[in-house]
Amino acid sequence: MFLGKFTREPPVLHTNVGPSLFSLTDPANPPPLHLHTVNWNRPSLLVGLFTMSAPSIANYIAKRPFLRRWMQPIANWYVDAAGYRKLGLRFDDLIPEENMTVQTALKRLPPKEAYDRVFRIRRAFQCSVSHTLLPVEEHTKPSEDVEYLGPLIRQIEKENKEREDLDNLAVKR
Repeated sequence: MFLGKFTREPPVLHTNVGPSLFSLTDPANPPPLHLHTVNWNRPSLLVGLFTMSAPSIANYIAKRPFLRRWMQPIANWYVDAAGYRKLGLRFDDLIPEENMTVQTALKRLPPKEAYDRVFRIRRAFQCSVSHTLLPVEEHTKPSEDVEYLGPLIRQIEKENKEREDLDNLAVKR
């Protein structure tokens, strides 16, 4: 059932900021790279959100060119098997919005990027409801799957850490 036509008009965003359900790791020490990250130079934000206690060998692999070349096809296969690109989504579209930090980062997005994000999520939801995938030419290409929310989240985490450090500052006389 199709509820309406998708247009490129800016939507009305209703964001309810709730309590923080997740916490990211220290921004000075970003979460380790995991094998599902195709770009070995970009740490995954979902690692910090979902696998906080899982041990990782990704840093070990990323530092060794032989292992990196060996694991790259497996990582590419895994990202393709995840299927989010077939729905037109980017990796950062999968980050849960329940976190206060993510809510703040979403508010800091440029208007066009915020609208494009909502459009991608609505289009993916429509595909999910109709049990279809987008045509191949509309799939997100690996070159288009760039991080847009991650830098904002890391910046906000850094600001929060600095604010917390300044709030707990003890002055000795």
